[in-house]
Amino acid sequence: MGFYHNTHAKKDANHNQVQGMFSAFGFRTLDVSSMKCGFDFIAWKKGRVFIVEVKDGSKPPSATKLTDKEIEAEKKYSGEYYVIFSSEQAKRLIERKYEKESI
Repeated sequence: MGFYHNTHAKKDANHNQVQGMFSAFGFRTLDVSSMKCGFDFIAWKKGRVFIVEVKDGSKPPSATKLTDKEIEAEKKYSGEYYVIFSSEQAKRLIERKYEKESI
C-alpha cells in the first residue's frame, strides 16, 4: 500500500482568492489541500510561516466547523495556524502579523 494523494479534494470557493492574497504580499505558497493534512496551504516569507485553513465565509457556521483533522492541526501548530474566511481577512492578518514586524 503506497502513499495516497487525493487530487480530487474539493476546495472552498474562496480558496484561490485567499491564497492569492498571500502571493500578492510576496509570500511563497504551497497548496496541500488535496493531502487532507488539516490545513489548505502553507505561506512563508523571510522566516515567517502561516499555516492556513480556508473556510468559505458565505456559508453558515455549521458548514464551516473545523474537522477533527483540522482541530488536531490547529493544536499541533498553535501560534502559526490560522482559519481564514475571506481574502480581506487574510490581508488584515498579513498586515497585522507580518508587515508591521518588517518595518
